[in-house]
Amino acid sequence: MLIALAYFFVDMKDIYNFISGEVKYINSKCNLQKDICKEVLSDGSEIAFSITPENIPIMRPLEFNLKTKNINVNEIEFKIFGINMGMGLYSFKLQKESKGNYRGNGLIPSCVIDMKWEGNLIIDKNSEKVGVKFEFETDGS
Repeated sequence: MLIALAYFFVDMKDIYNFISGEVKYINSKCNLQKDICKEVLSDGSEIAFSITPENIPIMRPLEFNLKTKNINVNEIEFKIFGINMGMGLYSFKLQKESKGNYRGNGLIPSCVIDMKWEGNLIIDKNSEKVGVKFEFETDGS
């Protein structure tokens, strides 16, 4: 019973931030559903991130692509969770394909309402973690 009540009163962002550890984020204003998002991270590193297909459909295979410049990377993850409704935390690892190019695959679950999502790209650089926070929406099914 206590767990059920906590589900409705605890913000998923708070739980996520607690388990993610210290990450130096920037907030992106870029629309992942229209553009390749180019950002300069808090440490000055440059990245370009995209999701295909661009409309980010639910329950369909998605591809996450990252291009980096001059970053020594230990691990890259893209973590997604619902903002307007608790839908769980989905974590996708991106694998190195060639120098500065990384790719991962995944899907977003369906929901009966239109969803607002936060996607956090986290780059573990051995000495620190830097990242970008993106927001996007999907249509309910």
